[in-house]
Amino acid sequence: MARSSLRPGTTPALIAAVLTIGLGVLFVIGALWVRSNTADCGGQTMQQGDTCVITYQGRTTDADLAGQQANNKREALILDVAGPLFMILGGYRLSKEVRVRRARAAAPAGEPLAMAGAGPLPGDGEFAVSANAAPNGVAEYNGSPHQARPRQ
Repeated sequence: MARSSLRPGTTPALIAAVLTIGLGVLFVIGALWVRSNTADCGGQTMQQGDTCVITYQGRTTDADLAGQQANNKREALILDVAGPLFMILGGYRLSKEVRVRRARAAAPAGEPLAMAGAGPLPGDGEFAVSANAAPNGVAEYNGSPHQARPRQ
């Protein structure tokens, strides 16, 4: 399994968190803009009785003023939901970055840092090979048997 480059404490993870918040803000601004706009067709404001012919990927549809206003409301609703969700997700990721970076700064030099979800290191973290374990290829790591490999 490949490791993600967006693991906590890395610069790409920090950038992704800030960009996620920024995207959420743009969605909210977009929702306000769409909601405040009158129905238009190709940049021209529609009046009652106008029909807008829309061609997208080879399909042509007609929309009247009420249809265009309904499209605006639907787009604004989608942006109203997506914007805050992106801001919450980005804020969570940013707070995680701050916690990881503070933990690194507070840790004494040379002491290993545990990753989130990894749990505590067992015992004192020493790997010991007993003299009688070498012939059968078994070594002990804090009492847990593991296969030892000879040096090459």
